[in-house]
Amino acid sequence: AYVIAIGVDKGTSKKLNVTFQIAIPVNIAGEGSSTGQETSTLLSIESDSVYGAVSLANTQISKEINLSQNKMIVFSKELSEDSLEGYINPFVTNKEIRPRTSIVISKSSAKDFLKTITPILEPNPARYLDLMLSSHSYSGLNVGTELVDFYWNVQSKYTEPIAKLADTKAHQNNTSDSANSERKNASDSENSQIAENSTPVFLGIAVFSGTKMVGEFIDEDVIPHLILTNTLSPVNFEVEDINDESKTTIVMISQKKRPQIELEINDSTPDIKIVSDIYAQLLTTGTPANFFEAETRYRLAKKIENKLNYLIQNYLAKTTEFGTDISGFGKLLKPQYLTLEELEKINWHEIYSNSVFDVTVNVNLDASQIVSFTEETESK
Repeated sequence: AYVIAIGVDKGTSKKLNVTFQIAIPVNIAGEGSSTGQETSTLLSIESDSVYGAVSLANTQISKEINLSQNKMIVFSKELSEDSLEGYINPFVTNKEIRPRTSIVISKSSAKDFLKTITPILEPNPARYLDLMLSSHSYSGLNVGTELVDFYWNVQSKYTEPIAKLADTKAHQNNTSDSANSERKNASDSENSQIAENSTPVFLGIAVFSGTKMVGEFIDEDVIPHLILTNTLSPVNFEVEDINDESKTTIVMISQKKRPQIELEINDSTPDIKIVSDIYAQLLTTGTPANFFEAETRYRLAKKIENKLNYLIQNYLAKTTEFGTDISGFGKLLKPQYLTLEELEKINWHEIYSNSVFDVTVNVNLDASQIVSFTEETESK
């Protein structure tokens, strides 16, 4: 019985409620043979440990649980805010669990989140999870977090761990109220209703201090983290229009080189200087503007710079409030000290909250597409 995802919630009779999403191979025999929930099933076990849940699961199904194909481990936000201490190590030490397994924190229960995982455009549920978990590489508003990275960042003295933040998003359907009422009264109403009326969404970043979740970044607030860690994928970015602040201009921003970051410690106060170069491509404008003029392009570039600078400053202020260096600035200290003993005297996790930041954002705006479109239109 191949498990493709594991959900871990607080239990009622036991410490944990562990949910296994198990693939149904017979329903994945051919392309399009089955879709949605038909290709996998859920099994929830109350236990005091993950290993205990696996053992109990083996007594309740006809096949042996196998974790070698597991793609994702989902912890509920409720459990994460208490602490994941003791719940990460069992996965790290299990020989069947791959180090690159994705770590996800769900704002709803982990069980409810797994109920919404119904493959769309892909009949194989394991393949669907692979594709969904890698969406950060082209969405630009999320992160990729893996078990091995989470574990090492928990152990690190110079950075803190993060995880992919997720939730279930309700959506309306076209069925009548009476039809919905009948569905609620069906024997499988709980599973079908959550799956049909919700979809899984990845919101952003769950911020940790050690094994305890202490905060989150959602939507545009994720962009500064991606910039500072040099992981920004091209993403559409809205700014106020240069002629009418009630309207917006949309550009696509991307990053072509790592930001320049300098770190010095002065009397237990980290001084961190950041210079980031961003490439922006103009997509649409809220009002007509003459982008042949250098002044117009300059004004828009400044709008983008100012908003990015604000987002980065706000992000950094929140990380100091949380007391968590999730950007890994502390790693820059290592070349500045000759011995490990000197480095450890800094107590980076303790002094990071005192950090002072100097942020500069330089935007290189490419408006060639709009200009060439204008030229073509005028010629016609």
